[in-house]
Amino acid sequence: MAASAHSGRANVSPGRWPMVAKASSALRLMIVILAVAGTTTGTAQTSITTYKYDASGHLQSQSLCTTQTCTAQGKTCGAITDGCGRPLECGACSVGACISNVCTLPDLVMVSISAPGTIYYNNAWMSDSLDILDTVTAGTLLSTPATTVDYYLSDEFTGQHLYSLGSRDVPSLNAGQSSTATTTVPLPFVHGIYRLTGHVNPSGVIAEETYSNNVKDDTLVISWPDYIMSTVSAASPAGVSYDTSQINQGGEIEFQYSVTAGYYNPDSPGTEAPPTTVAIYLVWDQTSILLASDDIPMFSIPHWWGGGATLTLPVGLTGHYSIQAIVDPANLVREYDETNNVFTGNQVTIYTPDLVMAAFSAPTKANSGTKITVSDTVTAGNGSPSPSYRVNYYLSSSPTVTTSGTYLGSRWVPGLAPGASSSASTTLQLPKVAAGNYYVGALADATQSIIESDKSNNARSTPISIK
Repeated sequence: MAASAHSGRANVSPGRWPMVAKASSALRLMIVILAVAGTTTGTAQTSITTYKYDASGHLQSQSLCTTQTCTAQGKTCGAITDGCGRPLECGACSVGACISNVCTLPDLVMVSISAPGTIYYNNAWMSDSLDILDTVTAGTLLSTPATTVDYYLSDEFTGQHLYSLGSRDVPSLNAGQSSTATTTVPLPFVHGIYRLTGHVNPSGVIAEETYSNNVKDDTLVISWPDYIMSTVSAASPAGVSYDTSQINQGGEIEFQYSVTAGYYNPDSPGTEAPPTTVAIYLVWDQTSILLASDDIPMFSIPHWWGGGATLTLPVGLTGHYSIQAIVDPANLVREYDETNNVFTGNQVTIYTPDLVMAAFSAPTKANSGTKITVSDTVTAGNGSPSPSYRVNYYLSSSPTVTTSGTYLGSRWVPGLAPGASSSASTTLQLPKVAAGNYYVGALADATQSIIESDKSNNARSTPISIK
């Protein structure tokens, strides 16, 4: 408690105040005497005793008031009262501003972060970049200087920054003002579940009221599609060759393929795979010959896509080849696994056939307009197989058989193995022509659709006398 001291009147008892004895009894006075212990500063507590006297100088009451320091009142700057009516100075702020007698710092708040445009059912794919949308707000009390927001892919559980994605500039903001922006950053070749983290004032250069609201996260599941080249096969079209793996030079080849769209996603699958292409090749040793490129539209994951076509082989291409298919050959789609995009299928042999008209016979005499029966034998020469084709029969005045003669009919020859032959007798209708000497001939592949090693042995003829 404070000692009794009366503004320098140490010899006066608090029980009576003689200097006011002569005052009118009707006049009531209150005289306050301060009793001070210690010093009156912004940090030290002070006790003040208040005495109340009547007009006659008699002590009516006394009370004790303890002053409140700046600290006790939660104040750090400016002038306030001490709780007992006296002014109290709490000093000036070394940083920040004095607001409501409290030294206040700026406050940057990372309000939100997300990734619009490349998030598809929580899956990012088909892009080497990520569009990040974020909002930063200045606290309601003070403006904030310019700073940056840094972006990271962080560990799903610990929040540890794993990949730095980039940053954006945040301009100076007035109190309560926000800055919202979309920033495109490169997306690393990773997959899995991450936190997409935004950190404003990451270096802490700006002194803030609190740093606890400078970071915001959003869950980002990165699930790359995975195209798997599942199958590919090639063959000669049905009915063309004795062996579907044998294809004549310049002939037709059929191919079929299938692609499976998988994914890597530890949480939930993606829903669609992006469009791509499948390239079909004939390969041998270090040689690759592009046959076709087939577009694949967007389709569901997990699912598969199949395709195929019949193509004409390039002229001059012969030998043993394997059929090969590559999905996304230009690597335009980022995938979880690029090693399963190639599938090598069966082997085909592209050969140059030789259609040999080995034998041909016909009657030596016939009447005009009647039917005759001819016989012929064709062979697959040159040590090669031969594809299926037709033998056409003609009547002409020349022993050289061409399509300029009068067409009499034809027969179908199936694909033959190397050295194999096909023999048949065919009944033909002679036209009504003038009596005379003619030739009946047989011509293999009259349409010249088959590339051969020798065309000179495709025909034979025999004379016939018509009456």
